Amino acid sequence: MIPTKRSILTTAAALLIAAGGGASAKTDGADANARLAFSDKLNMYSQRIVGSACAHSLQDAPFESRGFLAVAGREINRILIALEKGDPALGISSVEENENILELLKEIKQEWGPVYTISHRVLSGDSSDTVLEDLEKRNADFSENALRLVGLISNQYTDADSLQLSDSVRLQVAGRQRTLSQKLSFEACQIQKTGATEARAALSETVNLFELSAGALRTGMPEVGLIPTDDPVLVVALDGIDRLWSELKWPLMALEQDAVWDKNTQSRMYLKLNELMHEMDKVVIEYTKAAKLNS
Repeated sequence: MIPTKRSILTTAAALLIAAGGGASAKTDGADANARLAFSDKLNMYSQRIVGSACAHSLQDAPFESRGFLAVAGREINRILIALEKGDPALGISSVEENENILELLKEIKQEWGPVYTISHRVLSGDSSDTVLEDLEKRNADFSENALRLVGLISNQYTDADSLQLSDSVRLQVAGRQRTLSQKLSFEACQIQKTGATEARAALSETVNLFELSAGALRTGMPEVGLIPTDDPVLVVALDGIDRLWSELKWPLMALEQDAVWDKNTQSRMYLKLNELMHEMDKVVIEYTKAAKLNS
């Protein structure tokens, strides 16, 4: 089995295990959907932080990269508070009571503090290689625990009364596509800065995973319980993602094969990858609406 397909299977297997354990949380479907959606966004924004910090150091779309970096930090702060204490404006109406989730949230907040501080150093004009390397290292730990949090929240809140398992798998795969758009941005920037073989290999793997996941959302992947949608709104949205991805895929593959992007291409690709994230976020929102109807 190719590694990218195994990655999708691993995601689905984790959800199957979680659902099999049965959720005990006393919460409605909308609250459960919101907790899952926003816990997943933590990792998306963590990738945006390192991607935008790297782009800012190259002066790729300097105004936008600065803004994206600042917004990502603010959103992570808000989500962490909401997941612990609730935020009706985000659809999270209750305080978290699960001790394991609260303990992990505490650990995540401790890891997030230095990441937030370093990101502000970048915003203040210090984007030296040393600062960026420190940001990447600390952000990797934060991102890893953010992924663990998604699993814990899935285990606590995903059951037949809150979110159908097939919907949950689809939401997780679609949500990860948002994160992958930012991972692509970071890896492309790393190649431009260093030309490292490791960055090229990582970019190749991420391109393959994004494309395989896009195909799975479009046509389904029965072995992981991923059923294609027949919702006309989602079909149109996925068509738009396909068109945008077709613009991005070939320059990314060329970069992986030793091509050199000029300054205009660097800026255009950075902005397009962020557009891809926003369009995928709209898809996740539509999937969430559909999941509510199924719950």
